[in-house]
Amino acid sequence: MDKRILDLTSDLLNIKEDLSKANEKKTELEKKKKQIEYALYYAMESDNIKNFKHDEFGTTYRSHRVWCKITDPEKAYKYLKEQGVYDDVMQLEVKSGRLNKLIKEQFLDKTGVIPEIEIGIQATLSPMIGNRQAKLKGGEDSEERPEGL
Repeated sequence: MDKRILDLTSDLLNIKEDLSKANEKKTELEKKKKQIEYALYYAMESDNIKNFKHDEFGTTYRSHRVWCKITDPEKAYKYLKEQGVYDDVMQLEVKSGRLNKLIKEQFLDKTGVIPEIEIGIQATLSPMIGNRQAKLKGGEDSEERPEGL
């Protein structure tokens, strides 16, 4: 067998193994990130902090990610038509991003309660922490993490 073919095969298998390890590490880090994000969310909530600004970390805020699915089409379609957004949300398939935004604006931002049974739409909320990086001197947005992080 040609040495070049064997070397390329070896390189490919090594890269596949490295990718597998990187994916495992990514999964582990995403799990840790979610745990810390939830801990920070609930710490901010218990101290009644919606957001804060920090010279090094920028603005940190708590909010919700919203994922909705239609559980009762008849009620949901009626509700969406009443809101004047049926055509915007419903096309060949549900435009979940638009539906999520509508439910967040109509209920979570206003009353904090989603009347799922009445409107036929189930919503799953998960805490979310957002962050806008602090600006560097001269007003340029920071793309890099501050030193020490």
